Amino acid sequence: MPPTFLYLIRHAATEANLAQPPRLQGRYHDPPLAPLGIHQAEAARDVLSEHTFHHCYCSPLRRARQTAAILAALHHLIPQPLDALVECDVGRWGGCTWNDIRQSDPVTFTRFLAHPGRYPYPGGECLQDVYLRVAPVLEDDVQ
Repeated sequence: MPPTFLYLIRHAATEANLAQPPRLQGRYHDPPLAPLGIHQAEAARDVLSEHTFHHCYCSPLRRARQTAAILAALHHLIPQPLDALVECDVGRWGGCTWNDIRQSDPVTFTRFLAHPGRYPYPGGECLQDVYLRVAPVLEDDVQ
């Protein structure tokens, strides 16, 4: 049996990603791709054009669906949104900059940065939660 390759591609840029400083989006801030983000997705598609894809899965968020649609079109695929692949829940920090967070909640900020797998975003998930949600989907879909 030939090997299976799994490509993990992050969504392209939104205006929140491009803001100076960037703002956390999480799953409750769901802006569309910025014009530069569309260009980034097209560039990724072009780089990957020599590879054959049989499936395309994505987060149900708009920015991920838009990115996936651009990538999948080359292979005439329709991206399949999977709830388990949704962005990390950044809780109360959604829409904030890291500097805002550092100033308004320095103890939680320091604790989160030191151990993001153990300490969650306030009102959201820790990275261990994300892993436990995503890993079974990846294991099921790539076998």
